[in-house]
Amino acid sequence: MLIQKILSKPEFYYIPFPQKTEDIYFQITLKSGCAQENEKEFGVGHLLEHYILSPIPQDINCNGNLSQEITNYYLNSNKSKILKEISIFLEHVLSPDFNNVKAFNYEKERVLNELKSKLSLLEAKMEDLLVRNRFNKNCPYGRSKFKEIKNIENKNLEDLKKYHQKFFNYGNLVFIIGGYKLEKKLLNQIAKLIKKYRLTDVNKVKYKFSCQYSKFKIIKQKEESLADDVFIVLSFPALGALSKDFKRGYEIKILNIFLSTSKYGIFEEIKKAGIYSVGYKNGIGRNGGFVSFGTIIPLSKLETFLNIFLNQLKKIKTEDVSSKILKEIKTNFQKTSKKSFSNNLERLDWIIYDLIYYKKVISLKEEIKLIKKINQKSIKNLARKILDLNYLNILLLTKNIEKLNLSQIKLLIKKYF
Repeated sequence: MLIQKILSKPEFYYIPFPQKTEDIYFQITLKSGCAQENEKEFGVGHLLEHYILSPIPQDINCNGNLSQEITNYYLNSNKSKILKEISIFLEHVLSPDFNNVKAFNYEKERVLNELKSKLSLLEAKMEDLLVRNRFNKNCPYGRSKFKEIKNIENKNLEDLKKYHQKFFNYGNLVFIIGGYKLEKKLLNQIAKLIKKYRLTDVNKVKYKFSCQYSKFKIIKQKEESLADDVFIVLSFPALGALSKDFKRGYEIKILNIFLSTSKYGIFEEIKKAGIYSVGYKNGIGRNGGFVSFGTIIPLSKLETFLNIFLNQLKKIKTEDVSSKILKEIKTNFQKTSKKSFSNNLERLDWIIYDLIYYKKVISLKEEIKLIKKINQKSIKNLARKILDLNYLNILLLTKNIEKLNLSQIKLLIKKYF
């Protein structure tokens, strides 16, 4: 048994662990993240997560995080104290006290410091520039972190309370517990604790939205810290991979390997030119996303980099990947999956991911069957769909923007596409 449903309303699942342990992991997951927040709410979920967890006693091992698509609150406990700790944890997460002004101001200051510190980094500035240009203005994925900071600066406790009332409803919440051979009596006791909270059944959270991608463009911006260098990022729209199509999800994972810095990736040729570090990011959500490639190089090597890089992209779109390498990658995938499935925490993460994003959990046997179906043609077809020149964005940061020859860059792109 991979997963057992304990309650339907609210949703409460038990995931049995394969390895014997006294540890028990309890998780409250919201099917929403910052992408489901409207313009006024943007950033409030992040602040609320800090505020909710701050008064919980430090001897209780708990944490939280908020991503584009989901929000998680975690509790790591054991059989001897799980009921006591879950009771405290549930009270703070599901029924927080919204009257602690001192705690609110303290957590607000911490969140703002965290965001501002991250945005002082060059990589964070570039990603902010990337998403703002990659998506249309109405797409939540394209919102700037500077907008989040501004929003948080103007929020108060009443805003947190309204956010909690909207997002913490039984349609948006999933409760999950993982442990080794947990007794039915314990599971029923935990279910009783969960049902104690009378949250609304009304779910006003909007999960689906439309994102339009910007077409081909080159963006250049002055960056004083890069005197003789240029920070270049090339981005393409990604397909909305977080759908019910498991096979597409695995195809994207394998394509990622060919596009990444792994030994099978396209960057091996670039390393030969003395450009050792090229970052690859795959930012895919339920409703779309992007893939990007970035590096900081001397201005004098910009043309060399583009020549090699664009040639490698063209190859992966027009030529079959090596059947031998693809077979090796698929074999490694299967080995990794088997290893992960026998590990308590990795199995837990795996099942929760499928449950939240796909609304269905597949077995290890089913996954391996899907991986075996992936072939050279499916990888090439996927590469053609994603690496579309018509939607390429090139971002360039340097102090000497007057030295950038945009006409030459456009000619290079036409040469390879």
